[in-house]
Amino acid sequence: MFRHVMFDLDKTIVDLNVEWAHARKEIIQYIRGVGIKVEDEEKFSLWEMPFRIKEFKKHKKEMDKIFEKWERKAIEEGRVKKREYAVKLIEKLDGKILGIVSNNCHSTIEKVLGDIGIRDRFGCVVGRDDVYDVKPLPGIVEEAIKRSGAEKNNSIFVGDSRWDFIAGSMAGVPVFLMRNEEEAKTLEYILNLTL
Repeated sequence: MFRHVMFDLDKTIVDLNVEWAHARKEIIQYIRGVGIKVEDEEKFSLWEMPFRIKEFKKHKKEMDKIFEKWERKAIEEGRVKKREYAVKLIEKLDGKILGIVSNNCHSTIEKVLGDIGIRDRFGCVVGRDDVYDVKPLPGIVEEAIKRSGAEKNNSIFVGDSRWDFIAGSMAGVPVFLMRNEEEAKTLEYILNLTL
């Protein structure tokens, strides 16, 4: 049944350990600078911007540059840590179409997957700067399905967060949250049942 497996990156395959508090502060500075009001800075969520900020798409490319800067900093400072159980699972998934669907920037995904030695496992990589509809909107998942050439009814999205769950569910595909080794074993079992 599940021939196409899409994975999130951060907190699913690796821990990027990005200084998100600093990135968030710079994003808030940027959006205030272009005249967008931030009601409550304490409650401001980077992941809710696509549906909370009306002008999000207009300013997305500039904000993507800020995300990329902080992600690159984490990579350069050696803070990225792979999740061994996730990498082992991915290495076992022969005969599946694998893809990445991540709110991280495309260059970050490519670099991290290359560094941990599994880039060749993924045919399709869709990052935040490849689409306007980032998670939790479903567009990023729909784009990955389209690019993979797989059927939606043969696809599953593997992530770690409610944003992954919302995006995958809204795109009409099953979602599996894999946050630890035990859940990776369960996913492996499910995928082996659906060769």
